[in-house]
Amino acid sequence: MITAMSMKTWDSLSGEEQSQLQALITEQMETPAWQVTADETVQGVACLTGGECSHGAPNKLTLVPVSNADVGKAHQILVDNVLPAWAGKVSSDSVDQWNATAGREGGVQIK
Repeated sequence: MITAMSMKTWDSLSGEEQSQLQALITEQMETPAWQVTADETVQGVACLTGGECSHGAPNKLTLVPVSNADVGKAHQILVDNVLPAWAGKVSSDSVDQWNATAGREGGVQIK
């Protein structure tokens, strides 16, 4: 589900209305969506690794825990390959916006 509103409409709301709307979006949409995602991840792992699977016959894959080395390798691929490739395809404004938002939150900056 996607919710969108023009900035003109958003700006026409009082601060209290904006706060109420944001709280409702978080409570009624964001929080339930994250819960569904978490539940589907658990179901997916169960279906792939021979657990109880309501979607059909389960597979028999072996679950391999993610190691710190795996996380480090994924981070290095992101920094060395994925982000530079993406930055080469978008405007510098997009890169700046990413660095100021997702990059700041994730502690990874595109240089």
